[in-house]
Amino acid sequence: MRTVASWYLEDSKHGRKIEDARFYLPNAARTNIVVSMNPRELLHVFRLRCSKDAQWEIRSVAWAMLACSKLIAPNIFSKVSDSGNDKYMEEREAKLETILGELQASFERTSHRETLEIPLQALNLPSNVQAFVCKC
Repeated sequence: MRTVASWYLEDSKHGRKIEDARFYLPNAARTNIVVSMNPRELLHVFRLRCSKDAQWEIRSVAWAMLACSKLIAPNIFSKVSDSGNDKYMEEREAKLETILGELQASFERTSHRETLEIPLQALNLPSNVQAFVCKC
């Protein structure tokens, strides 16, 4: 692992894009992902990646992202599941609404640049993922 890490660091120091240098790392290595998208595209991502058929790791991350999005912009992200056919999503969305309903007052009381954790245990996600929002 030290050797692989040194290759990664060496390539990134010599101008190779960090995304390309990451190929040295073994699968399942921790990494940070940054994305930029508008709310419509984010809703599309949630519909695909929060579903029961999505890969388990991305599904957990998508639910954490959805929790943050719903807390920050509840009108935009009020209902992600668009059909009555997906009971998995509907049940978890209802649980998430309960969680966020209990957390809303705390979020409104947070001060500028304060971070608040959204507890996701009730969603029974396949991996232990944490969700935090910062009022900026």
